[in-house]
Amino acid sequence: MVRTLQRNLGRLDALVTKVMLEQVNLVSSAGRKLELREVDLWPLVQNLLHDMRPLSDASQTRVLNLVPKDFTVQADAALLTQVFQNLVSNALRYAPHGEVLLSARVAQGRVECSVEDDGEGIPPERLEQVFDKLETDPDPEKSGTGLGLAIVKQTVEAHGGEVTVESRPDHGTIFRFTLPLPAGADAGNS
Repeated sequence: MVRTLQRNLGRLDALVTKVMLEQVNLVSSAGRKLELREVDLWPLVQNLLHDMRPLSDASQTRVLNLVPKDFTVQADAALLTQVFQNLVSNALRYAPHGEVLLSARVAQGRVECSVEDDGEGIPPERLEQVFDKLETDPDPEKSGTGLGLAIVKQTVEAHGGEVTVESRPDHGTIFRFTLPLPAGADAGNS
């Protein structure tokens, strides 16, 4: 019975990896049409955090939505949710018993979103590879599919934005990404 469960778990893992690879390819293909619209960021983040509450409770991690209310961005809402989900999921994995902060602000005529944790951080020698497809943590207990951050990067770039990472071992990690402001939204977002 244990072997059957292990075999089925392996099949499920392979299926999830295949679906995620297809999503990476879909987002990165020139034919993918983004469904851009004005998205109110605060409720999008709040709903995501509500859905991820079992994970944050299990890791005993405090997750805070610091996005200002009525803060809008021009984006594909489903893909933007996936970006935040991947970043928060990673933060929960690496900051158990800690804190994760989600925020947004206007910077240089764009919306800058960030997901910051106070976890173990990323070693400097791994920082340049974190967005590579199939790049995983050497620790099998924390390793995922190696596709989440590749999806983040390609999704943000498909929106015309950029994603960056800052990290110091034992001091946490900050992922930042930029997105376009909706037309005429400069004054409304603060």
